[in-house]
Amino acid sequence: MALHEKTFPMKIVCLASGGVDSSVLMFLLQKKGHKIFPVHINYGQKSAKLELESYNKVCKFLNLKPIVLDVRGLKEIKSGLTTSKISPIENPFFPNRNLLFLVIGSSYAFSKSIKTISVGFLDNSEFSDQNKEFVKKAEELIKFNLNCDISLLTPMIDLDKKEVFNLAKKYNFPLNLTYSCYAGTNPVCGKCHACKDIINASNNNLENT
Repeated sequence: MALHEKTFPMKIVCLASGGVDSSVLMFLLQKKGHKIFPVHINYGQKSAKLELESYNKVCKFLNLKPIVLDVRGLKEIKSGLTTSKISPIENPFFPNRNLLFLVIGSSYAFSKSIKTISVGFLDNSEFSDQNKEFVKKAEELIKFNLNCDISLLTPMIDLDKKEVFNLAKKYNFPLNLTYSCYAGTNPVCGKCHACKDIINASNNNLENT
């Protein structure tokens, strides 16, 4: 389902980090009349504290009840996103992170009898666990394992970060509520993959104003 498509209102579990993409996604889906059940996953990431603060702010703005699932034990898996001695700039990959998120999110959805899970994957991702092929195979796995018809909704997968910024600007969504930095610092590091995406999208928007 693309963002412009007309659909009947649905109950949707939205995986939300507190960052730009998932926050704008929840806002746009709610704007289309869907009932949103936000889920934030704490997997022991360096940015956990600031992500959670932003997630709570976005949920408050959207008048949504924030749900947090705590799986901090995953920080024992060494990664630049979780391990203090490993750089999030040079090593931003956490193995199977998005598959884990989708499995956890689908478990929560199943427990609530909700059959749609949404995530803010974008086009041209550098990570293999965010593209259309991954989404298709993950959906097949989840359906097979739960033996029910659960759908993975990625309505922004044909957009890039610049286009997400344009949508936020068009509908007056307050991006200042969000936080996106793998290093988990305040101010943000400005060097990690997440920060560079934000900087590039921001600069492109400034050039077009």
